[in-house]
Amino acid sequence: MLKLSYMDIQISELIDSTARLAPKDFEMFIQGVYLKRASQRSPALLVEELALLNKIYIKFPAESQKRLVQLKNKLSEHTLTEAEHSEYMGLIELKENHNAACVENIVALAQSRGVPPKELMKQLGIFPLSK
Repeated sequence: MLKLSYMDIQISELIDSTARLAPKDFEMFIQGVYLKRASQRSPALLVEELALLNKIYIKFPAESQKRLVQLKNKLSEHTLTEAEHSEYMGLIELKENHNAACVENIVALAQSRGVPPKELMKQLGIFPLSK
């Protein structure tokens, strides 16, 4: 029979509580945990990891994402004007550049921690970027 210690119960409650957080709050919590853990390492590593984490957590602007979806819908409805098509292509390029920068930062942080990028993404609760 498995016995749970007091610490196991606290961890279980913490997991249950964080699972109920809104996605944005959950991301902030995870980032805070990793920053706290990083602070227990050398200060130079902390500064480097902090910079990478901050870059990783930069979101693609909500207005740009909303406009991208609008234009994509117009494209599928065959109602996209030539000007809108140019705007759409520009937004796609911006989003691809944003995602590429994020991946570069994930790889750099994974290398500094000595883990594969997929493992780091799992640790940070980062899911595929193509949404």
